[in-house]
Amino acid sequence: MSNFRQKFEAKHRAADGHYVRSKAEMLIDNWLYMAGIVYAYERKLPIEEDLYYDFYLPTGKVYIEFWGLEDDPKYA
Repeated sequence: MSNFRQKFEAKHRAADGHYVRSKAEMLIDNWLYMAGIVYAYERKLPIEEDLYYDFYLPTGKVYIEFWGLEDDPKYA
């Protein structure tokens, strides 16, 4: 994950002050914040494999992943 964080810097600031990695994630972050939905940004999945998701909504235990780089073979 640290390699990913270095390659894709979180430089977009959302309305709540979070820094996110893309304009699309900023839109999602802003929407969740404005809707009053409690969420966390970029946390490790609770599994053995070292995977991270974009957003977590504890109410309902919902994980959200925005596939913004689906056309990039390295991302796949």
